[in-house]
Amino acid sequence: MHDRKLNGILADEMGLGKTIQTISLLAHLACCKSNWGPHLIIVPSSVMLNWEMEFKKWCPGFKILTYYGNQKERKAKRIGWTKANAFHICITSYKLVIQDHQSFRRKKWKYLILDEAQNIKNFKSQRWQLLLNFQTEQRLLLTGTPLQNNLMELWSLMHFLMPHVFQSHKEFKEWFSNPMTGMIEGNSEYNDSIIKRLHKVLRPFLLRRLKCEVEKQMPKKYEHVVMCRLSKRQRYLYDDFMSRAKTRETLASGNLLSVINVLMQLRKVCNHPNLFEVRPTISPFRMDGIKYWTASLVCNIFDYNPLEGQG
Repeated sequence: MHDRKLNGILADEMGLGKTIQTISLLAHLACCKSNWGPHLIIVPSSVMLNWEMEFKKWCPGFKILTYYGNQKERKAKRIGWTKANAFHICITSYKLVIQDHQSFRRKKWKYLILDEAQNIKNFKSQRWQLLLNFQTEQRLLLTGTPLQNNLMELWSLMHFLMPHVFQSHKEFKEWFSNPMTGMIEGNSEYNDSIIKRLHKVLRPFLLRRLKCEVEKQMPKKYEHVVMCRLSKRQRYLYDDFMSRAKTRETLASGNLLSVINVLMQLRKVCNHPNLFEVRPTISPFRMDGIKYWTASLVCNIFDYNPLEGQG
């Protein structure tokens, strides 16, 4: 994708090394193509340290700027960062890059890499609009979350990668989102050609591997389903929910999304009954206070002052 000047999404399942693959890409660009950046990597705050440690472990030759701290500390980090070769990699969080977006927007970046790219799935959000205007030569999105949940969220990611290719939100919606939504909800028949057309459009820009495809030498996993009876309270909540008139109407309507919502409520009864119906915590344990009987002289020993009463 890099050689063809394409931006893309690395969407491997969790645990397959998206971080290491990204580091190896930047190392390859530096060593083989003399492209030392600067590159901007935007990650959730909780994994900033992890990214820094991985870079220092595998590519100690890179100059890393981990951009964090209060306003005064961040201002100190920006001193001299416009000079050539001031740093190679800048790692920061989504929150800080939005707060200091004017400074980031003025700098020219080689690669913009977004970890947990589902954070920009809403094209109407301020975060999406600001990041879209950054000066970058190429962009790479990392996500372990499946992208088929919402096609308009997928368009947000694709437009962010290549605005000139995925220009029209309206056209994408007419071509893919509306027909697919109709298929999911059962309002229209399954159309295999639309699915194939969507795959054909996305395949050049999307790399997704599954663990089952990668772990060829691992032994097979076996699932054992152990049936577990509901408790007395869970059975009461379950039957009560199913006997409600609103639940019966929903099931009778046959609307797929509404029926799925009912299933989710029943699942909540099984897994988290206290979230389904709040129950105050009352401890059954009760104990009277413990009393100690001791000699009064021992209790009053510190009350005696030998200096009192002396003139």
